[in-house]
Amino acid sequence: MLIKWIHKDGRESLTAAAIGDSLLEVAHQHGIELEGACEGVCACSTCHVILEKGVYDALPEPTEEEEDMLDRAFGLTATSRLGCQVKLQQQHDILVVKLPKATRNFYVVSDCPSNNENLLFNEFDAGWTHTETTLIILIFVVNYKWTG
Repeated sequence: MLIKWIHKDGRESLTAAAIGDSLLEVAHQHGIELEGACEGVCACSTCHVILEKGVYDALPEPTEEEEDMLDRAFGLTATSRLGCQVKLQQQHDILVVKLPKATRNFYVVSDCPSNNENLLFNEFDAGWTHTETTLIILIFVVNYKWTG
C-alpha cells in the first residue's frame, strides 16, 4: 500500500507501507518528520496526524487513552488521530496523511525546585526538532542550577 504524506510546509511525498504497521513506524522508516516522543506507546501527542474523513471513519474508534492524548495535540481536527495508534489495514490502497503545522511536546524536567517536584516545559514551535528542544531544556536546567 502507499501513503501520501502532506508535510507541514505543503510538500507532498509518497511512501510504501506494509499492512499492520502503524503510521508512526512507516514515517520513521522513511524519514518523515513525525516525532513520536513516547516511542509509540500512546503517552504523548507528538505523532498527531490528520486523516481524510473516509479513512478516519473506516478505522476502529480511538481508545479513551488516545482521545486523552489527542486533547493535548496542537491543531486538533475532527479527523485527528495519533500515528502510533493507526495500524494500516487491507482496505486502504492509498492513504493521505496530513501532518499538522506544529506539535506540542511536554517534557518533565526533574531536579528543579517548584511547587511540585517537577517543572513542565511546553514547546510547540513548528520549527524545533527534538534535539533542539532537548538542548534548550538542558541549557535551562544548567542555567537554573548555576544562578539558583
